[in-house]
Amino acid sequence: MAIGIRHSCTISRRLSLLCQDVWSTFRWKSFTNDLRLPPSLKSLLLACTSRWLTLDLVAFQSLPRTLTSLHIPHIDASQALHLPPLLRQLRAILFPITPEHLERLPNTLHTLQLSQDCFTNSNHSEDEARAIFLSRTNGKTFKWPEHLVTLDIDQCASIGDEILHELPRTLMCLSLERARYVTNSGVAALRKCDSLTTLDLSGSPLLTSDCFKHLPNSLGFLEFSGTSDIVDLHIKELPKSLRYIYMTGATKLTPACLASFPPRTSTLRLDRNANIHETDLANLSSLLRYGQSSTTCTSTFRLGAGVIRAQRGTSS
Repeated sequence: MAIGIRHSCTISRRLSLLCQDVWSTFRWKSFTNDLRLPPSLKSLLLACTSRWLTLDLVAFQSLPRTLTSLHIPHIDASQALHLPPLLRQLRAILFPITPEHLERLPNTLHTLQLSQDCFTNSNHSEDEARAIFLSRTNGKTFKWPEHLVTLDIDQCASIGDEILHELPRTLMCLSLERARYVTNSGVAALRKCDSLTTLDLSGSPLLTSDCFKHLPNSLGFLEFSGTSDIVDLHIKELPKSLRYIYMTGATKLTPACLASFPPRTSTLRLDRNANIHETDLANLSSLLRYGQSSTTCTSTFRLGAGVIRAQRGTSS
Protein backbone atom coordinates (compact mmCIF):
# COMPACT_ATOMS: atom_id res chain seq x y z
CA MET A 1 0.00 0.00 0.00
CA ALA A 2 1.34 3.41 -0.93
CA ILE A 3 1.93 5.86 1.91
CA GLY A 4 2.07 9.61 1.36
CA ILE A 5 3.72 12.03 3.82
CA ARG A 6 2.82 15.73 3.75
CA HIS A 7 4.23 18.58 5.81
CA SER A 8 2.12 21.58 6.87
CA CYS A 9 4.40 24.33 8.32
CA THR A 10 6.60 23.60 11.33
CA ILE A 11 3.91 22.86 13.91
CA SER A 12 2.34 19.83 12.33
CA ARG A 13 3.07 16.64 10.46
CA ARG A 14 0.58 14.32 8.80
CA LEU A 15 0.80 10.71 7.76
CA SER A 16 -2.02 9.65 5.47
CA LEU A 17 -2.81 6.14 4.26
CA LEU A 18 -4.06 6.61 0.74
CA CYS A 19 -6.72 3.97 1.16
CA GLN A 20 -8.67 6.76 2.95
CA ASP A 21 -9.77 4.36 5.70
CA VAL A 22 -7.21 5.30 8.35
CA TRP A 23 -5.70 8.74 8.87
CA SER A 24 -3.24 9.67 11.59
CA THR A 25 -2.44 13.30 12.35
CA PHE A 26 0.49 14.32 14.55
CA ARG A 27 0.89 17.96 15.58
CA TRP A 28 3.70 19.40 17.60
CA LYS A 29 2.00 22.41 19.23
CA SER A 30 -1.69 22.68 18.54
CA PHE A 31 -4.57 21.54 16.41
CA THR A 32 -6.19 23.86 13.91
CA ASN A 33 -9.66 23.99 12.43
CA ASP A 34 -8.41 23.01 8.99
CA LEU A 35 -8.01 19.23 9.19
CA ARG A 36 -9.22 18.60 5.63
CA LEU A 37 -10.07 14.99 6.37
CA PRO A 38 -11.57 12.62 3.80
CA PRO A 39 -15.37 12.70 4.12
CA SER A 40 -15.59 8.88 4.23
CA LEU A 41 -12.93 8.46 6.94
CA LYS A 42 -13.52 5.53 9.33
CA SER A 43 -10.64 5.77 11.84
CA LEU A 44 -8.77 8.80 13.18
CA LEU A 45 -5.87 9.12 15.61
CA LEU A 46 -4.94 12.61 16.82
CA ALA A 47 -1.81 12.87 18.95
CA CYS A 48 0.24 15.82 20.15
CA THR A 49 3.01 16.73 22.56
CA SER A 50 0.55 17.96 25.20
CA ARG A 51 -2.46 15.84 26.09
CA TRP A 52 -4.40 18.96 27.10
CA LEU A 53 -4.38 20.47 23.61
CA THR A 54 -7.71 20.04 21.90
CA LEU A 55 -9.71 20.70 18.80
CA ASP A 56 -11.97 23.71 19.09
CA LEU A 57 -15.69 23.22 18.68
CA VAL A 58 -15.73 24.23 15.00
CA ALA A 59 -13.06 21.67 14.14
CA PHE A 60 -14.82 19.05 16.21
CA GLN A 61 -18.09 19.62 14.39
CA SER A 62 -16.26 19.15 11.09
CA LEU A 63 -15.09 15.61 11.88
CA PRO A 64 -16.35 13.13 9.28
CA ARG A 65 -19.69 11.68 10.34
CA THR A 66 -18.54 8.29 9.03
CA LEU A 67 -15.94 7.86 11.81
CA THR A 68 -16.26 4.62 13.77
CA SER A 69 -12.96 4.90 15.70
CA LEU A 70 -11.53 8.05 17.33
CA HIS A 71 -8.44 8.51 19.50
CA ILE A 72 -8.07 12.09 20.70
CA PRO A 73 -6.25 13.66 23.67
CA HIS A 74 -9.11 15.71 25.08
CA ILE A 75 -12.85 16.13 24.68
CA ASP A 76 -14.85 18.59 26.73
CA ALA A 77 -18.53 18.37 27.60
CA SER A 78 -19.77 20.54 24.75
CA GLN A 79 -17.88 18.49 22.17
CA ALA A 80 -19.38 15.22 23.41
CA LEU A 81 -22.65 16.32 21.80
CA HIS A 82 -20.96 16.42 18.40
CA LEU A 83 -19.24 13.04 18.31
CA PRO A 84 -19.86 11.16 15.05
CA PRO A 85 -23.13 9.22 15.34
CA LEU A 86 -21.67 5.89 14.17
CA LEU A 87 -18.72 5.89 16.58
CA ARG A 88 -17.91 2.46 18.03
CA GLN A 89 -14.49 3.09 19.60
CA LEU A 90 -13.48 6.18 21.58
CA ARG A 91 -10.25 6.76 23.45
CA ALA A 92 -9.89 10.13 25.13
CA ILE A 93 -9.50 12.20 28.25
CA LEU A 94 -12.95 13.51 29.11
CA PHE A 95 -12.46 16.30 31.60
CA PRO A 96 -14.61 16.71 33.55
CA ILE A 97 -17.17 13.92 33.20
CA THR A 98 -20.55 13.65 34.91
CA PRO A 99 -23.63 11.45 34.43
CA GLU A 100 -25.01 14.19 32.16
CA HIS A 101 -21.89 14.06 29.97
CA LEU A 102 -22.14 10.30 29.62
CA GLU A 103 -25.64 10.67 28.26
CA ARG A 104 -24.19 12.72 25.40
CA LEU A 105 -21.97 9.91 24.17
CA PRO A 106 -23.17 7.99 21.09
CA ASN A 107 -25.15 4.92 22.05
CA THR A 108 -23.30 3.05 19.30
CA LEU A 109 -20.09 2.90 21.37
CA HIS A 110 -18.68 -0.59 21.92
CA THR A 111 -15.26 0.44 23.31
CA LEU A 112 -14.61 3.37 25.64
CA GLN A 113 -11.18 4.14 27.05
CA LEU A 114 -10.84 7.04 29.47
CA SER A 115 -7.28 7.92 30.33
CA GLN A 116 -5.59 9.09 33.51
CA ASP A 117 -7.18 12.05 35.33
CA CYS A 118 -10.33 11.80 33.24
CA PHE A 119 -12.54 12.80 36.16
CA THR A 120 -10.56 15.35 38.17
CA ASN A 121 -7.36 17.35 37.90
CA SER A 122 -4.25 15.47 39.02
CA ASN A 123 -3.02 18.50 41.00
CA HIS A 124 -5.43 17.64 43.81
CA SER A 125 -4.85 15.09 46.55
CA GLU A 126 -6.79 11.84 46.23
CA ASP A 127 -9.34 12.83 48.87
CA GLU A 128 -9.78 16.27 47.29
CA ALA A 129 -10.22 14.70 43.87
CA ARG A 130 -12.81 12.31 45.27
CA ALA A 131 -14.77 15.17 46.83
CA ILE A 132 -14.69 17.13 43.55
CA PHE A 133 -15.83 14.10 41.62
CA LEU A 134 -18.78 13.44 43.95
CA SER A 135 -19.81 17.10 43.86
CA ARG A 136 -20.06 16.92 40.08
CA THR A 137 -22.19 13.78 40.05
CA ASN A 138 -24.92 15.33 42.24
CA GLY A 139 -25.92 11.83 43.33
CA LYS A 140 -27.04 10.87 39.83
CA THR A 141 -26.48 7.47 38.25
CA PHE A 142 -23.79 6.85 35.66
CA LYS A 143 -25.51 5.30 32.66
CA TRP A 144 -23.13 3.94 30.06
CA PRO A 145 -23.88 3.30 26.36
CA GLU A 146 -26.20 0.31 26.28
CA HIS A 147 -24.11 -1.73 23.81
CA LEU A 148 -20.75 -1.19 25.54
CA VAL A 149 -18.40 -4.19 25.35
CA THR A 150 -15.13 -2.74 26.69
CA LEU A 151 -14.79 -0.08 29.38
CA ASP A 152 -11.26 0.95 30.35
CA ILE A 153 -10.88 3.71 32.95
CA ASP A 154 -7.42 2.95 34.28
CA GLN A 155 -5.63 5.34 36.62
CA CYS A 156 -8.73 7.33 37.54
CA ALA A 157 -8.22 7.18 41.30
CA SER A 158 -11.26 9.28 42.27
CA ILE A 159 -13.93 6.87 41.01
CA GLY A 160 -15.90 4.48 43.20
CA ASP A 161 -18.94 2.21 43.32
CA GLU A 162 -21.22 4.76 41.67
CA ILE A 163 -19.87 3.94 38.20
CA LEU A 164 -20.66 0.22 38.54
CA HIS A 165 -24.39 0.23 39.26
CA GLU A 166 -25.67 0.70 35.68
CA LEU A 167 -23.13 -1.15 33.58
CA PRO A 168 -24.73 -2.82 30.53
CA ARG A 169 -25.11 -6.59 30.42
CA THR A 170 -23.22 -6.59 27.12
CA LEU A 171 -19.97 -5.65 28.91
CA MET A 172 -17.17 -8.18 28.39
CA CYS A 173 -14.05 -6.30 29.51
CA LEU A 174 -13.79 -3.92 32.48
CA SER A 175 -10.54 -2.35 33.64
CA LEU A 176 -10.59 -0.29 36.85
CA GLU A 177 -6.90 -0.20 37.70
CA ARG A 178 -6.24 2.12 40.65
CA ALA A 179 -9.91 2.90 41.26
CA ARG A 180 -9.26 3.65 44.90
CA TYR A 181 -12.86 4.03 46.07
CA VAL A 182 -14.38 0.84 44.66
CA THR A 183 -15.62 -1.45 47.45
CA ASN A 184 -17.01 -4.98 47.78
CA SER A 185 -20.51 -3.55 47.52
CA GLY A 186 -19.70 -2.06 44.13
CA VAL A 187 -18.25 -5.34 42.87
CA ALA A 188 -21.52 -7.04 43.84
CA ALA A 189 -23.20 -4.96 41.12
CA LEU A 190 -21.13 -6.85 38.53
CA ARG A 191 -23.17 -10.03 39.05
CA LYS A 192 -25.65 -8.83 36.45
CA CYS A 193 -22.84 -8.51 33.86
CA ASP A 194 -23.15 -12.13 32.80
CA SER A 195 -21.03 -11.59 29.68
CA LEU A 196 -18.02 -10.22 31.59
CA THR A 197 -14.88 -12.22 30.84
CA THR A 198 -12.05 -9.81 31.78
CA LEU A 199 -11.79 -7.79 34.99
CA ASP A 200 -8.90 -5.68 36.34
CA LEU A 201 -9.34 -4.58 39.97
CA SER A 202 -5.69 -3.97 40.74
CA GLY A 203 -4.77 -1.12 43.05
CA SER A 204 -8.15 -0.80 44.81
CA PRO A 205 -7.25 -0.76 48.53
CA LEU A 206 -10.83 -0.91 49.84
CA LEU A 207 -11.50 -4.30 48.25
CA THR A 208 -11.15 -7.49 50.26
CA SER A 209 -11.43 -11.17 49.40
CA ASP A 210 -15.13 -10.99 50.33
CA CYS A 211 -15.75 -9.61 46.84
CA PHE A 212 -14.76 -12.96 45.26
CA LYS A 213 -18.23 -14.42 45.90
CA HIS A 214 -19.77 -11.55 43.91
CA LEU A 215 -17.73 -12.04 40.74
CA PRO A 216 -19.74 -13.19 37.70
CA ASN A 217 -19.45 -16.84 36.71
CA SER A 218 -18.53 -15.86 33.15
CA LEU A 219 -15.15 -14.43 34.24
CA GLY A 220 -12.03 -15.85 32.58
CA PHE A 221 -9.37 -13.25 33.51
CA LEU A 222 -8.96 -11.56 36.90
CA GLU A 223 -6.31 -9.14 38.11
CA PHE A 224 -6.65 -8.32 41.79
CA SER A 225 -4.41 -6.49 44.23
CA GLY A 226 -4.52 -3.94 46.97
CA THR A 227 -5.26 -6.24 49.91
CA SER A 228 -3.09 -8.74 51.77
CA ASP A 229 -5.95 -10.37 53.69
CA ILE A 230 -6.42 -13.22 51.20
CA VAL A 231 -5.94 -16.62 52.84
CA ASP A 232 -6.26 -20.17 51.50
CA LEU A 233 -9.95 -20.50 52.38
CA HIS A 234 -10.88 -17.53 50.19
CA ILE A 235 -9.62 -19.14 46.98
CA LYS A 236 -12.62 -21.47 46.92
CA GLU A 237 -14.85 -18.41 46.36
CA LEU A 238 -13.30 -17.59 42.98
CA PRO A 239 -15.47 -18.27 39.89
CA LYS A 240 -14.81 -21.72 38.48
CA SER A 241 -14.61 -20.25 34.98
CA LEU A 242 -11.32 -18.40 35.68
CA ARG A 243 -8.27 -19.33 33.60
CA TYR A 244 -5.94 -16.36 34.16
CA ILE A 245 -5.46 -15.10 37.72
CA TYR A 246 -3.03 -12.36 38.77
CA MET A 247 -2.87 -11.64 42.52
CA THR A 248 -0.29 -9.16 43.70
CA GLY A 249 0.25 -8.94 47.44
CA ALA A 250 -1.54 -12.17 48.43
CA THR A 251 1.30 -12.87 50.84
CA LYS A 252 -0.65 -15.14 53.22
CA LEU A 253 -1.45 -17.86 50.69
CA THR A 254 0.25 -21.21 51.29
CA PRO A 255 0.75 -24.32 49.11
CA ALA A 256 -2.49 -25.70 50.54
CA CYS A 257 -4.45 -23.20 48.42
CA LEU A 258 -3.20 -24.49 45.07
CA ALA A 259 -5.70 -27.32 44.80
CA SER A 260 -8.55 -24.85 45.39
CA PHE A 261 -7.90 -22.66 42.36
CA PRO A 262 -10.45 -23.03 39.53
CA PRO A 263 -9.83 -26.26 37.60
CA ARG A 264 -9.27 -24.55 34.26
CA THR A 265 -6.59 -22.16 35.56
CA SER A 266 -3.76 -21.93 33.05
CA THR A 267 -1.90 -18.87 34.31
CA LEU A 268 -1.45 -17.95 37.95
CA ARG A 269 0.68 -15.06 39.23
CA LEU A 270 1.29 -14.64 42.94
CA ASP A 271 3.69 -11.74 43.10
CA ARG A 272 5.45 -11.10 46.41
CA ASN A 273 4.32 -14.43 47.89
CA ALA A 274 7.21 -16.11 49.71
CA ASN A 275 5.30 -19.17 50.95
CA ILE A 276 4.90 -21.09 47.70
CA HIS A 277 7.97 -22.57 46.04
CA GLU A 278 8.87 -24.50 42.91
CA THR A 279 8.69 -27.82 44.73
CA ASP A 280 5.01 -27.18 45.45
CA LEU A 281 4.22 -27.40 41.73
CA ALA A 282 4.31 -31.18 41.94
CA ASN A 283 0.86 -31.04 43.53
CA LEU A 284 -0.80 -29.05 40.77
CA SER A 285 -2.53 -31.85 38.86
CA SER A 286 -5.94 -30.30 39.55
CA LEU A 287 -4.77 -27.02 38.03
CA LEU A 288 -3.60 -28.65 34.84
CA ARG A 289 -6.73 -30.54 33.88
CA TYR A 290 -9.25 -29.31 31.32
CA GLY A 291 -12.49 -31.09 32.17
CA GLN A 292 -12.72 -34.47 30.44
CA SER A 293 -10.43 -33.63 27.53
CA SER A 294 -7.11 -35.27 26.79
CA THR A 295 -4.54 -32.56 26.21
CA THR A 296 -1.25 -31.05 27.19
CA CYS A 297 -1.38 -27.58 28.68
CA THR A 298 1.23 -25.15 29.89
CA SER A 299 0.79 -23.19 33.07
CA THR A 300 2.91 -20.25 34.12
CA PHE A 301 3.24 -19.56 37.82
CA ARG A 302 4.90 -16.39 38.93
CA LEU A 303 5.96 -16.85 42.52
CA GLY A 304 7.81 -14.04 44.23
CA ALA A 305 10.36 -12.49 41.89
CA GLY A 306 10.77 -15.45 39.57
CA VAL A 307 8.72 -17.13 36.87
CA ILE A 308 8.17 -20.89 37.02
CA ARG A 309 6.77 -22.85 34.11
CA ALA A 310 5.21 -26.27 34.49
CA GLN A 311 4.11 -28.38 31.56
CA ARG A 312 2.22 -31.55 32.12
CA GLY A 313 0.27 -33.97 29.98
CA THR A 314 -3.21 -34.77 31.21
CA SER A 315 -5.87 -37.20 30.22
CA SER A 316 -9.45 -37.81 31.17
